[in-house]
Amino acid sequence: MVESRSCFVAIPASQTSLREAIRDALRASGMQMLGDGDFSGTSLPVKAIQRADLMIADITGLGPYVFYALGVADALYKPVLVIGQRPVNFLGDFAGHKLITYGPEEFEKLSGFVQYWVLDTLEPSVSRPYPAVYRPTISL
Repeated sequence: MVESRSCFVAIPASQTSLREAIRDALRASGMQMLGDGDFSGTSLPVKAIQRADLMIADITGLGPYVFYALGVADALYKPVLVIGQRPVNFLGDFAGHKLITYGPEEFEKLSGFVQYWVLDTLEPSVSRPYPAVYRPTISL
């Protein structure tokens, strides 16, 4: 049996529309979404992050769980996409991660970019045009 590829998503469960947009983008890319968004419990996501091929972290609320998960993913050398709703009020160092910002009405555009990022990260040797649906703000 071939195990499907997966992506750990550090987005709070309360962000329903954003989680659905990311889930749809991952499904369209052949990925399974890991991470239930319930950050109130005591279970830490280390095993799920270890199992994941990629990670997406939303820093909008500056939640400590998201930054913890981001640190674990970095320690495991996982490819990470950091996203945040504009305006992002964080001046920290993301150690070379791209920061993609989005507006509250741009989930469809963000979904298109996530699909592009997943495919480009998993198959970097394939030449593909940048998605016309989304021209994100990218900060390094």
